[in-house]
Amino acid sequence: YLTGAFLAGLSFSQVEGVHHTFVTEAGPVMEWLLRIFFSASIGFQVPIKMFGNKSVIAWGFAFYASVLGKLPIGMFAPKYEDDTRPANYPFNPFTRDVIITSVAMTCRGEFNFIIAAFGIGNGLLDPELYSSIIWAVLLACITSPIILTLVLRHYNRLAEQYLEKQQLDTSIVEGRGPLHVNIQIRSSIVPGMQDAIKRSINSIGLFVIDQRSWSPRGLNAIVASEIYAIDSKTSINVEKAVRRVSVPMKDDESLEEAKEDGRASFALDLE
Repeated sequence: YLTGAFLAGLSFSQVEGVHHTFVTEAGPVMEWLLRIFFSASIGFQVPIKMFGNKSVIAWGFAFYASVLGKLPIGMFAPKYEDDTRPANYPFNPFTRDVIITSVAMTCRGEFNFIIAAFGIGNGLLDPELYSSIIWAVLLACITSPIILTLVLRHYNRLAEQYLEKQQLDTSIVEGRGPLHVNIQIRSSIVPGMQDAIKRSINSIGLFVIDQRSWSPRGLNAIVASEIYAIDSKTSINVEKAVRRVSVPMKDDESLEEAKEDGRASFALDLE
């Protein structure tokens, strides 16, 4: 029944309007149904009384240590050339990706409870072994999200400090600073597109500070990608670059004429 429900949701989620209607109409009801479902199924499978057994707890911690085997998976995170990284950038992006991927893979979900319940129901596990497995899964369910949240907050905080303090204050010398660009892309869904975009941007000398993407549901969805990058090798006149554009200039009009007319206040001086 779990597979059938999953396939049904997967199929209907690709129909335009169905997901939005489901969320708006069934959202409040689903929140309580999920609580009842998990507490009445998985929740009742947790052998709380067995957790007073020292052997169960010891074996549970031993099984929990097996999640360390997932940590090397982080080494398969995509690696990009880092010669474009600014000298004062606070961390190595590849190291961040490795740590985040490794920690994310250590989490165990409710499917482990189902497998363990199947094992004890068919006589493959004894009660103590089953309790140890459940204890290990509970530890992974609780600790992994907490650790992942702390890691994400740490790197986000470093990036924000770099942008708000170091980059804006110390990188500007005599009114000039590095070029920051915001790239927005809209395209159809293509496998490996985000990785290809980042590699292409990196190949032209830009260092990606932040990259995000959004896509609606549907078979013909359009993916919107937004990338914030820096070119530390290109110097711009910061005072002029930060001015806002009010009205576009005419083709036969110079910048000074547009400024005198009060319709343009933007100038980008590259070196």
